Amino acid sequence: MREKNIQRKNRRKKLYELIEPGQNGWNCYDCFMLTVILVSLLPLFFKGFVPALQKVDRVIGFIFLTDYLLRFLTSDLKQNRPLFSALLHYPFTPMAIADLLSLLPSFLPSSSSAFRVLRLFRLIRVLTLLRLVRLGRYIPGFRIISEVLRTQAVPLLSVFAMTCVYIFLCAVLIFNLEPAPFADFWDALYWAAISVTSVGYGDICPVTAAGKTVAALSSIIGIAVIALPAGVITAGYLKVRNERDEKK
Repeated sequence: MREKNIQRKNRRKKLYELIEPGQNGWNCYDCFMLTVILVSLLPLFFKGFVPALQKVDRVIGFIFLTDYLLRFLTSDLKQNRPLFSALLHYPFTPMAIADLLSLLPSFLPSSSSAFRVLRLFRLIRVLTLLRLVRLGRYIPGFRIISEVLRTQAVPLLSVFAMTCVYIFLCAVLIFNLEPAPFADFWDALYWAAISVTSVGYGDICPVTAAGKTVAALSSIIGIAVIALPAGVITAGYLKVRNERDEKK
C-alpha cells in the first residue's frame, strides 16, 4: 500500500512538472497550450458564426477543461498544502477563475431562435478574451510583469489615487471658469481626463484666458503624472530581475 502511494505521488509530481510552466523550462505541453490559446481567439475575428470554427472551439473547450482538471488534481503540489485543503482553495484562485470562465464560450449553444438569447450569447463571447490571461503561465516576460505589478501594487495605487484627485480638481476648476463649452460636470470631468493624459481630442476646449491657463497647466503636469507609473514599473522590473539573477 505504501509503495502504491509513493508511485501515485510520483506520477502526480511528474504530471505537475509537465503542465506547470517554469518547472523544467519550455516543453512540448507549453508550446501546445500556447498554440491552443491563440487558436481559441480566432472566433473573435468573425462577426458571424462560422461552423468550422464552432467545431474547433468545442474541441478547444475540452482541451481547456482537461487542463483545468489536471491543474485542479495537482493543486496541492503548487500550493504546498494538504490535498483536501488545496482542492477546496484552488477553484477560488484568480487564475482558476479565469480558466473556468474561459471555458464558457465553448459550451454555450451556438444558435437559438430567441433573439435575446443570441444577443446574450454574443455578449458572453467576450469572455474568450480571458483566454489571453492564460498566456501569462507560458511566457516568462508575462510572469515577470505580473510579479512586478503585485510587488508594486501600493505605489501604483497611490499614483492612481493621486491622478484621480488631480483630474477631479481640474474638472472643478474648468467647470467653474468656463461657462459655455461645458454643459455639465461630466463634460468637465471628461475634458480633464483627456487633458491630463495629453490626448486632447478638441471636441471640448476652453475659450477664456483663465480656462486656457488651467488647460496648459493640466497638460504640463499631466506629463509628469503619466510618467510616474512608468517609473514605478521600471524600478520594480529591475528589482525583480535582479532578485531572479541572484537566485540563479
